[in-house]
Amino acid sequence: MTLALPDWLDDAQLELVRDYLDIAPGVRARHFAQALERCGTAGGCVLRVDHSGTTDAVAGLMPLAWDSRHFGIDCARLGPLCVPGRMTSATRLAVVGEVIDAALDWCRKTKVAILQRRMVGARSDELHVFEQRGFREVDEIVTLTAPAATLAPDRSVRPAVERDREALLAIAQDAFPHSRFLAEPAFNSQKARAVYVRWLETLLSGGTSGDKSGEGGAVLVAELAGRPAGFAAIRRDHELDALAGAPMAALEMFAVAENGRGQGLGGALLAAARDWAARNGARTVEASTWQQAAAALASYRRAGFEVRETLFTLHARLS
Repeated sequence: MTLALPDWLDDAQLELVRDYLDIAPGVRARHFAQALERCGTAGGCVLRVDHSGTTDAVAGLMPLAWDSRHFGIDCARLGPLCVPGRMTSATRLAVVGEVIDAALDWCRKTKVAILQRRMVGARSDELHVFEQRGFREVDEIVTLTAPAATLAPDRSVRPAVERDREALLAIAQDAFPHSRFLAEPAFNSQKARAVYVRWLETLLSGGTSGDKSGEGGAVLVAELAGRPAGFAAIRRDHELDALAGAPMAALEMFAVAENGRGQGLGGALLAAARDWAARNGARTVEASTWQQAAAALASYRRAGFEVRETLFTLHARLS
Protein backbone atom coordinates (compact mmCIF):
# COMPACT_ATOMS: atom_id res chain seq x y z
CA MET A 1 0.00 0.00 0.00
CA THR A 2 1.42 3.38 -1.02
CA LEU A 3 -0.11 6.46 0.57
CA ALA A 4 -0.28 9.83 -1.16
CA LEU A 5 0.98 12.05 1.65
CA PRO A 6 1.41 15.84 1.83
CA ASP A 7 4.86 17.32 1.27
CA TRP A 8 4.85 19.23 4.57
CA LEU A 9 5.20 16.23 6.92
CA ASP A 10 8.80 17.03 7.83
CA ASP A 11 7.69 20.48 9.01
CA ALA A 12 4.43 19.37 10.63
CA GLN A 13 3.40 20.73 14.02
CA LEU A 14 4.90 18.91 17.01
CA GLU A 15 3.52 15.39 17.29
CA LEU A 16 4.63 12.12 18.92
CA VAL A 17 8.02 11.89 17.25
CA ARG A 18 10.38 12.88 20.13
CA ASP A 19 11.17 16.27 18.64
CA TYR A 20 13.28 17.12 21.69
CA LEU A 21 15.93 14.84 20.13
CA ASP A 22 16.70 17.45 17.43
CA ILE A 23 15.82 15.03 14.66
CA ALA A 24 17.66 15.29 11.34
CA PRO A 25 15.85 16.64 8.24
CA GLY A 26 13.74 14.06 6.46
CA VAL A 27 13.46 11.73 9.46
CA ARG A 28 10.17 13.14 10.75
CA ALA A 29 8.48 12.72 7.37
CA ARG A 30 9.67 9.11 7.14
CA HIS A 31 8.54 8.39 10.68
CA PHE A 32 5.05 9.79 10.06
CA ALA A 33 4.77 8.03 6.71
CA GLN A 34 5.68 4.68 8.27
CA ALA A 35 3.28 5.18 11.17
CA LEU A 36 0.43 6.09 8.81
CA GLU A 37 1.25 3.13 6.58
CA ARG A 38 0.97 0.80 9.60
CA CYS A 39 -2.44 2.24 10.39
CA GLY A 40 -3.62 1.59 6.86
CA THR A 41 -2.43 -2.02 6.82
CA ALA A 42 -3.35 -3.14 10.36
CA GLY A 43 -7.11 -2.87 10.17
CA GLY A 44 -7.19 0.87 10.76
CA CYS A 45 -7.40 3.74 8.34
CA VAL A 46 -5.80 7.03 7.31
CA LEU A 47 -7.91 10.18 7.52
CA ARG A 48 -7.37 13.31 5.47
CA VAL A 49 -8.84 16.78 5.71
CA ASP A 50 -8.70 18.57 2.35
CA HIS A 51 -9.84 22.13 1.69
CA SER A 52 -9.70 23.71 -1.76
CA GLY A 53 -7.32 21.06 -3.03
CA THR A 54 -4.94 21.46 -0.09
CA THR A 55 -4.36 18.81 2.56
CA ASP A 56 -4.79 20.47 5.96
CA ALA A 57 -4.42 17.32 8.08
CA VAL A 58 -3.56 13.66 7.84
CA ALA A 59 -4.12 11.22 10.70
CA GLY A 60 -3.99 7.53 11.43
CA LEU A 61 -6.41 5.27 13.29
CA MET A 62 -4.92 2.05 14.61
CA PRO A 63 -6.75 -0.77 16.39
CA LEU A 64 -4.98 -1.65 19.66
CA ALA A 65 -5.02 -5.42 19.31
CA TRP A 66 -3.21 -6.24 22.58
CA ASP A 67 -5.38 -3.88 24.66
CA SER A 68 -8.53 -5.23 23.01
CA ARG A 69 -7.62 -8.84 23.79
CA HIS A 70 -6.44 -8.11 27.33
CA PHE A 71 -9.49 -6.12 28.40
CA GLY A 72 -12.10 -7.75 26.16
CA ILE A 73 -13.05 -4.29 24.84
CA ASP A 74 -12.33 -3.04 21.32
CA CYS A 75 -9.77 -0.24 21.59
CA ALA A 76 -8.08 1.99 19.02
CA ARG A 77 -5.62 4.89 18.92
CA LEU A 78 -5.83 8.20 17.05
CA GLY A 79 -2.34 9.15 15.95
CA PRO A 80 -0.25 10.43 14.41
CA LEU A 81 -2.36 13.54 13.81
CA CYS A 82 -0.30 15.76 11.53
CA VAL A 83 -1.07 19.35 10.57
CA PRO A 84 1.13 21.88 8.75
CA GLY A 85 3.63 23.76 10.87
CA ARG A 86 2.63 27.19 9.57
CA MET A 87 -1.09 26.77 10.18
CA THR A 88 -2.65 29.37 12.46
CA SER A 89 -3.90 28.24 15.85
CA ALA A 90 -7.57 28.92 15.02
CA THR A 91 -7.38 27.01 11.75
CA ARG A 92 -5.54 24.13 13.39
CA LEU A 93 -8.15 23.77 16.13
CA ALA A 94 -10.94 23.70 13.55
CA VAL A 95 -9.12 21.12 11.42
CA VAL A 96 -8.36 18.95 14.47
CA GLY A 97 -12.07 19.04 15.26
CA GLU A 98 -12.83 17.70 11.78
CA VAL A 99 -10.31 14.88 12.29
CA ILE A 100 -11.85 13.95 15.65
CA ASP A 101 -15.36 13.88 14.19
CA ALA A 102 -14.22 11.59 11.37
CA ALA A 103 -12.32 9.36 13.83
CA LEU A 104 -15.32 8.99 16.13
CA ASP A 105 -17.53 8.17 13.13
CA TRP A 106 -15.06 5.43 12.08
CA CYS A 107 -15.06 4.05 15.64
CA ARG A 108 -18.85 3.87 15.74
CA LYS A 109 -18.95 2.05 12.41
CA THR A 110 -16.26 -0.44 13.47
CA LYS A 111 -17.65 -0.93 17.02
CA VAL A 112 -14.58 0.52 18.78
CA ALA A 113 -15.49 1.18 22.41
CA ILE A 114 -12.40 3.16 23.61
CA LEU A 115 -10.49 5.63 21.43
CA GLN A 116 -7.14 6.84 22.79
CA ARG A 117 -5.27 9.99 21.82
CA ARG A 118 -1.85 10.91 23.21
CA MET A 119 -0.60 14.43 22.47
CA VAL A 120 2.49 16.46 23.20
CA GLY A 121 2.20 19.23 25.75
CA ALA A 122 3.08 21.82 23.10
CA ARG A 123 -0.35 21.17 21.57
CA SER A 124 -2.29 21.24 24.84
CA ASP A 125 -4.52 24.00 23.43
CA GLU A 126 -6.26 21.15 21.55
CA LEU A 127 -7.40 19.55 24.80
CA HIS A 128 -10.68 21.46 24.87
CA VAL A 129 -11.45 20.41 21.28
CA PHE A 130 -11.23 16.78 22.37
CA GLU A 131 -13.12 17.40 25.61
CA GLN A 132 -15.98 19.02 23.71
CA ARG A 133 -16.35 15.72 21.84
CA GLY A 134 -16.42 13.50 24.91
CA PHE A 135 -12.74 12.77 25.55
CA ARG A 136 -11.31 13.01 29.07
CA GLU A 137 -7.73 13.09 30.29
CA VAL A 138 -6.62 9.77 31.84
CA ASP A 139 -2.93 10.41 32.46
CA GLU A 140 -0.10 12.91 32.09
CA ILE A 141 3.33 11.51 31.28
CA VAL A 142 6.70 13.19 31.71
CA THR A 143 9.61 12.15 29.46
CA LEU A 144 13.13 12.55 30.86
CA THR A 145 16.66 11.88 29.64
CA ALA A 146 20.11 11.54 31.18
CA PRO A 147 23.51 10.90 29.64
CA ALA A 148 24.65 7.30 29.72
CA ALA A 149 27.64 7.17 32.07
CA THR A 150 30.05 4.54 33.31
CA LEU A 151 29.50 4.67 37.06
CA ALA A 152 30.65 2.53 39.96
CA PRO A 153 27.64 0.23 40.45
CA ASP A 154 26.15 -0.07 43.92
CA ARG A 155 26.74 -3.55 45.32
CA SER A 156 23.04 -3.84 46.19
CA VAL A 157 22.14 -3.79 42.46
CA ARG A 158 22.62 -6.84 40.25
CA PRO A 159 21.06 -8.45 37.17
CA ALA A 160 17.81 -10.33 37.80
CA VAL A 161 17.88 -14.11 38.02
CA GLU A 162 15.07 -16.65 37.79
CA ARG A 163 14.57 -16.87 41.56
CA ASP A 164 13.69 -13.12 41.62
CA ARG A 165 10.75 -13.56 39.27
CA GLU A 166 7.83 -13.83 41.69
CA ALA A 167 9.11 -11.06 43.98
CA LEU A 168 9.59 -8.69 41.03
CA LEU A 169 6.16 -9.43 39.58
CA ALA A 170 4.62 -8.73 42.99
CA ILE A 171 6.35 -5.32 43.08
CA ALA A 172 5.06 -4.49 39.57
CA GLN A 173 1.49 -5.43 40.51
CA ASP A 174 0.88 -2.24 42.53
CA ALA A 175 3.77 0.03 41.52
CA PHE A 176 2.04 2.10 38.82
CA PRO A 177 -1.21 3.57 40.24
CA HIS A 178 -1.32 6.56 37.88
CA SER A 179 -1.61 4.66 34.58
CA ARG A 180 -4.31 5.31 32.02
CA PHE A 181 -5.43 1.71 32.39
CA LEU A 182 -6.45 2.22 36.03
CA ALA A 183 -7.97 5.62 35.24
CA GLU A 184 -10.35 4.11 32.67
CA PRO A 185 -13.59 2.91 34.38
CA ALA A 186 -14.38 0.62 31.45
CA PHE A 187 -11.27 -1.46 32.19
CA ASN A 188 -11.24 -4.15 34.85
CA SER A 189 -8.88 -2.86 37.58
CA GLN A 190 -7.31 -6.27 38.15
CA LYS A 191 -6.53 -6.55 34.45
CA ALA A 192 -5.24 -2.95 34.49
CA ARG A 193 -2.68 -3.84 37.17
CA ALA A 194 -1.77 -6.98 35.25
CA VAL A 195 -0.62 -4.87 32.25
CA TYR A 196 2.64 -4.06 34.02
CA VAL A 197 3.07 -7.59 35.33
CA ARG A 198 2.76 -8.89 31.76
CA TRP A 199 5.19 -6.25 30.49
CA LEU A 200 7.74 -7.15 33.15
CA GLU A 201 7.36 -10.83 32.25
CA THR A 202 8.17 -9.89 28.66
CA LEU A 203 11.23 -7.92 29.73
CA LEU A 204 12.46 -10.75 31.95
CA SER A 205 12.08 -13.26 29.11
CA GLY A 206 13.49 -11.00 26.38
CA GLY A 207 10.43 -11.92 24.30
CA THR A 208 7.66 -9.94 22.61
CA SER A 209 4.15 -9.07 23.74
CA GLY A 210 1.90 -7.22 21.31
CA ASP A 211 3.93 -4.31 19.95
CA LYS A 212 6.31 -4.43 22.95
CA SER A 213 9.69 -6.10 22.71
CA GLY A 214 11.96 -7.11 25.56
CA GLU A 215 14.81 -7.98 23.22
CA GLY A 216 18.22 -6.47 23.91
CA GLY A 217 17.56 -5.49 27.48
CA ALA A 218 18.21 -6.29 31.12
CA VAL A 219 16.30 -6.17 34.39
CA LEU A 220 18.43 -4.82 37.24
CA VAL A 221 17.44 -5.67 40.81
CA ALA A 222 18.06 -3.77 44.05
CA GLU A 223 18.19 -5.93 47.18
CA LEU A 224 17.23 -5.14 50.75
CA ALA A 225 18.04 -7.71 53.43
CA GLY A 226 18.76 -10.25 50.72
CA ARG A 227 15.38 -9.82 48.98
CA PRO A 228 14.46 -7.93 45.78
CA ALA A 229 13.09 -4.53 46.78
CA GLY A 230 13.11 -2.73 43.44
CA PHE A 231 13.99 -3.04 39.78
CA ALA A 232 14.90 -1.10 36.66
CA ALA A 233 14.25 -2.64 33.24
CA ILE A 234 16.34 -1.10 30.46
CA ARG A 235 17.03 -2.01 26.86
CA ARG A 236 18.69 -0.75 23.71
CA ASP A 237 16.05 0.39 21.25
CA HIS A 238 17.41 0.48 17.71
CA GLU A 239 14.23 2.09 16.34
CA LEU A 240 14.88 4.91 18.77
CA ASP A 241 18.50 5.03 17.57
CA ALA A 242 17.30 5.54 14.01
CA LEU A 243 14.96 8.33 15.06
CA ALA A 244 17.52 10.11 17.24
CA GLY A 245 20.48 9.56 14.92
CA ALA A 246 22.44 8.41 17.98
CA PRO A 247 22.51 5.27 20.17
CA MET A 248 19.93 5.40 22.96
CA ALA A 249 18.64 3.17 25.73
CA ALA A 250 15.03 3.15 26.96
CA LEU A 251 14.33 2.73 30.67
CA GLU A 252 11.14 0.72 30.26
CA MET A 253 10.14 0.19 33.92
CA PHE A 254 11.40 1.46 37.26
CA ALA A 255 9.89 0.67 40.65
CA VAL A 256 10.84 0.37 44.30
CA ALA A 257 8.74 -1.66 46.74
CA GLU A 258 7.09 0.26 49.56
CA ASN A 259 9.37 -1.29 52.18
CA GLY A 260 12.44 -0.19 50.20
CA ARG A 261 11.61 3.48 49.75
CA GLY A 262 13.66 6.23 51.36
CA GLN A 263 16.78 4.08 51.52
CA GLY A 264 18.59 5.12 48.35
CA LEU A 265 17.55 2.10 46.28
CA GLY A 266 15.93 4.23 43.56
CA GLY A 267 19.09 6.25 43.06
CA ALA A 268 21.21 3.10 42.99
CA LEU A 269 18.96 1.54 40.35
CA LEU A 270 18.99 4.64 38.14
CA ALA A 271 22.78 4.94 38.40
CA ALA A 272 23.07 1.26 37.46
CA ALA A 273 20.75 1.83 34.49
CA ARG A 274 22.91 4.70 33.22
CA ASP A 275 25.97 2.50 33.69
CA TRP A 276 24.35 -0.42 31.81
CA ALA A 277 23.43 1.95 28.96
CA ALA A 278 27.00 3.25 28.64
CA ARG A 279 28.46 -0.26 28.71
CA ASN A 280 26.03 -1.31 25.97
CA GLY A 281 26.92 1.50 23.57
CA ALA A 282 24.22 4.07 24.31
CA ARG A 283 24.84 7.78 24.72
CA THR A 284 21.51 8.72 26.26
CA VAL A 285 18.93 7.07 28.52
CA GLU A 286 15.26 7.95 28.02
CA ALA A 287 12.71 7.36 30.78
CA SER A 288 9.14 8.34 31.53
CA THR A 289 6.84 8.53 34.52
CA TRP A 290 3.56 10.14 35.47
CA GLN A 291 3.31 13.79 36.49
CA GLN A 292 1.52 12.69 39.67
CA ALA A 293 4.35 10.29 40.64
CA ALA A 294 6.18 12.89 42.74
CA ALA A 295 8.58 10.44 44.41
CA ALA A 296 9.63 8.87 41.10
CA LEU A 297 10.12 12.29 39.49
CA ALA A 298 12.28 13.39 42.42
CA SER A 299 14.36 10.22 42.11
CA TYR A 300 14.94 10.84 38.42
CA ARG A 301 16.00 14.44 38.98
CA ARG A 302 18.40 13.49 41.78
CA ALA A 303 19.89 10.85 39.48
CA GLY A 304 20.70 13.39 36.75
CA PHE A 305 17.63 13.11 34.54
CA GLU A 306 16.16 16.20 32.88
CA VAL A 307 12.50 16.68 31.89
CA ARG A 308 12.20 16.94 28.11
CA GLU A 309 8.49 16.86 27.29
CA THR A 310 5.01 16.24 28.68
CA LEU A 311 2.39 14.01 27.08
CA PHE A 312 -1.36 14.01 27.71
CA THR A 313 -3.40 10.84 27.22
CA LEU A 314 -7.11 11.12 26.46
CA HIS A 315 -9.83 8.48 26.16
CA ALA A 316 -13.22 8.68 24.51
CA ARG A 317 -15.70 6.00 25.54
CA LEU A 318 -18.13 5.21 22.75
CA SER A 319 -20.15 2.43 24.37
